Amino acid sequence: MALSDNSFCDFTDCAYDETTDTLVCKGGTRFNANYNEATADHDLEVLDTDVTAVFTVKDDDTLTCEDSLGMLKDVVFLRLEAAESELAATEAGN
Repeated sequence: MALSDNSFCDFTDCAYDETTDTLVCKGGTRFNANYNEATADHDLEVLDTDVTAVFTVKDDDTLTCEDSLGMLKDVVFLRLEAAESELAATEAGN
């Protein structure tokens, strides 16, 4: 997943927890991907390891996440359709 500070996080294990109705991701690595012109590829700069994240769908159909780094606190994810509708309404108002 891409984070707001331009870093990324990959998880080795994500599983749905039926008891808590959440998606629990473990074994994450947070990294920067720096483009290397000499190799025409990205060099990975590891920033954090063993990152965890728990994703929860709320009653209003939004998705929230609590992660072990605290980077996604208060971030609310919208479904693509809802985000597109919100964007169209905003553009129509301009």
